[in-house]
Amino acid sequence: MKPIKVDGTDIDAILDIAGAPKKKSTKVADDLEKMLGMKLATETRKFLERPVELHHPDAEDPGVKDDSFEGKLPDVGAWIEQLGKNREGLRQCVHHFLGLYPIGEELQYGDMMVAMIVLEPFTPRLSGVMYYDEREVGTWGDGSISGFLMQELAKYIEEDGDRDCFHFDHFKKKELPKVAKMPTAIAKAWTPHWRWRLDRRSRWWIMWFLCNEKPERMLHALPSEKEWKAEKSGVAKTHHEGMYWILAHWLLGNENELAEAVTLAKKNPSKYVAALGAFVTKNTPNKKQKAQLDRVLEAVRLSTR
Repeated sequence: MKPIKVDGTDIDAILDIAGAPKKKSTKVADDLEKMLGMKLATETRKFLERPVELHHPDAEDPGVKDDSFEGKLPDVGAWIEQLGKNREGLRQCVHHFLGLYPIGEELQYGDMMVAMIVLEPFTPRLSGVMYYDEREVGTWGDGSISGFLMQELAKYIEEDGDRDCFHFDHFKKKELPKVAKMPTAIAKAWTPHWRWRLDRRSRWWIMWFLCNEKPERMLHALPSEKEWKAEKSGVAKTHHEGMYWILAHWLLGNENELAEAVTLAKKNPSKYVAALGAFVTKNTPNKKQKAQLDRVLEAVRLSTR
């Protein structure tokens, strides 16, 4: 028997092994593509059409009432309030400012770790899987859902489904096929894709801002003019860049940059970005948010003395 491939070509067979439902439903993938205005990677779409339940039964976080990707969107006002709900807000920051879609949660040495598909493809077939554990984001494997599933199935067998693993409730086989090595070209193409997100995990300063945390906690994470100039073209292209920069400029009172971001965002295909652009055009930050901005600006001034 040939080793199973993890470059996306054998995803159907891997889903069968993992106990995915036989019946396919395109609704989740269709709705996501419609709202984001983008085509999902082939492997991502196939997984969402036959999702494997990966949630560990003990991995429950009482601080997260809504762990869905969209959260309160497209109700932007309610979503901004949600961003200020600490751990729940952190997840929404990861979803919409890094472009990560949650697919399961495990206990990792007593802590919860969430597996998330990167929504932006790096090849037509692949988009990769990352993790989030409330402190950081990181990567699993070489850039495929297939590789992630095979790795976690092996761990599930090793742990006997007991601890420090994702659950595969409908997994029947105990002996897994051998896995072919990921082609080097794909692994290399994946690296900048996940590293870009790793370098921008501080984007959840927005949750700290909306939670009314002490400004000193977020000073190192506030965006700079240099970062804005380097990244603003992305506001017209990707969901996560549009969502982050529009909201960041709105909260920080950067009127000229906000106007530019809203103009750029009119080219962005994401319906969520369009809703956010419309909201910030019609609304100003509330009294609490303005008071927090005053505190942040004063902290910045003191830090540059």
